[in-house]
Amino acid sequence: MSSIDLAKFGVLYQQKGKWNNKQIVSESWIKKSTTSIIQREENNGGYGYQLWCDTLGNNNYAYKVSYATGNEGNMIVIFEDIPIVIVITATAFGDPLGHSQANEIIEDYLLPLIVETIHEWFKRSENHSTHKVHMSIPPIQSARHIHLS
Repeated sequence: MSSIDLAKFGVLYQQKGKWNNKQIVSESWIKKSTTSIIQREENNGGYGYQLWCDTLGNNNYAYKVSYATGNEGNMIVIFEDIPIVIVITATAFGDPLGHSQANEIIEDYLLPLIVETIHEWFKRSENHSTHKVHMSIPPIQSARHIHLS
């Protein structure tokens, strides 16, 4: 699957099973598959139906996510409360460093950028204290590829 196809999968889950306003996966399946069925001992995360369920962040911020991991570093990270899906495709097949490198990219580079962007957006929003903020998911065609060397 291409990165765009993987991102579409993440957006489908983020939109509770809807694609182009049509329900193609039941919302109850999405809810069950993104809810921890098996708890991990080392943290509050767990495993749903083929998806890990966890929280990304630190003492200053935390975002609930569901994510799929593939062969040595491939990942789809689906944020529950913000309209962001992260896809990482890697060619580290058979290399155990692939997962730790993907996690480092997300935790050390992408997540701080996401947090900074959201905080900046809220600061610029004139009505953020009196109105519910609505952020819409951009069309999948606007996805960007970032190549890290």
